[in-house]
Amino acid sequence: MPLSKAVLLKASSALLTAIMEIKEKAAMFKRTLDNLQCTLISVVPVIEDMERINHELGRPEEELELLVKKMDDGTKLVYDCSKVHRLNCVSMCRYQAQLRTLEDWLLKHFSVVMIAQMARDQKEQLKLQVLNREGANLLLPPGHGEVDTVPRYILSARKLYIAWGDSARYWTWRISDPHAR
Repeated sequence: MPLSKAVLLKASSALLTAIMEIKEKAAMFKRTLDNLQCTLISVVPVIEDMERINHELGRPEEELELLVKKMDDGTKLVYDCSKVHRLNCVSMCRYQAQLRTLEDWLLKHFSVVMIAQMARDQKEQLKLQVLNREGANLLLPPGHGEVDTVPRYILSARKLYIAWGDSARYWTWRISDPHAR
């Protein structure tokens, strides 16, 4: 199922909203819900940036589907917690364990999977830089080797004025192509 833009942000915001609504009503889960809320508050801006950048770069949306599903499941879990009676110890323990499992999964996902995705993105950036450098070498005349760090400009203008252009101390003309105009 393809994701539309900002689905992950909506899912994380829905989970955060559910936690904020429910944590006062379900006092027995307050500490776990507070921890979950702190985790989400810290990652929502990152999620927003991640979604925007993924969309701009044309990244496959499938990378985010599992996270969206976990967020949606978490929202349902939080609302289910609000229905547990305070004297129902068995359900309380079960839901508490599920909330902790959700929190652990989110922390693991953001600390392991996201770091792996960042490493992949950095490798892709490095690859693009190498390809750009190799592409720049293709523009050089044969036999000129690697691209140097001195900036070179090609100017094409009919009327051009260069301050102190007549002084060799400040300006030199280098014509690499004798057939150039």
